[in-house]
Amino acid sequence: YQITAFAVVCFISAFLLTLEKIKVLADSEYVPSCDFSPLISCGSVMSTPQAAVFGFPNPLLGIIGFAIVITIGMGLIAGAKYKKWYWIGYYLGILFAISFVHWLIFQSIYRIGYLCPNCMVVWAFTWPLFYYSLVHGFKEKYLLSGKNAEKVGNFLWSYRFPMIASWYVLIFSLILLHFKDYFSQAIF
Repeated sequence: YQITAFAVVCFISAFLLTLEKIKVLADSEYVPSCDFSPLISCGSVMSTPQAAVFGFPNPLLGIIGFAIVITIGMGLIAGAKYKKWYWIGYYLGILFAISFVHWLIFQSIYRIGYLCPNCMVVWAFTWPLFYYSLVHGFKEKYLLSGKNAEKVGNFLWSYRFPMIASWYVLIFSLILLHFKDYFSQAIF
């Protein structure tokens, strides 16, 4: 159930970002509704080459990918059973998603120098989506077999809150450290 909920939030964020991109393309004077400050600005991020790595806006990947995850999650809720090969494809997709998100985080913080709020929502919810998917993969013995798989799955499950929270603290710390001048001026 959790993966479905995380995917729904990511889908909505990707959809909203796509709508903003369409508005920017239609009207060059349009200022995206997610432009909040000189640092927190969707418009500044979506105008970079990194925002269309594959030749089209990145949020379209999110719409497609998260729609697939939502469909899989809804199928599970309805009682569907998927073959191991199907799950392996799912885990490869989730691995691509979290890898791409980390690349985008790096690009946003260290290369682009702006933070996109909708993008950050996707970052924030893709991490637990990935983590819960790992737990599922090990507990259901799709990623390992035997007793070790269950042990890994149970370990990941028991430490899910500190592991997920640690990632948030790490990303938040990277943002604070890199943009410390901006934040110190904004606060004082």
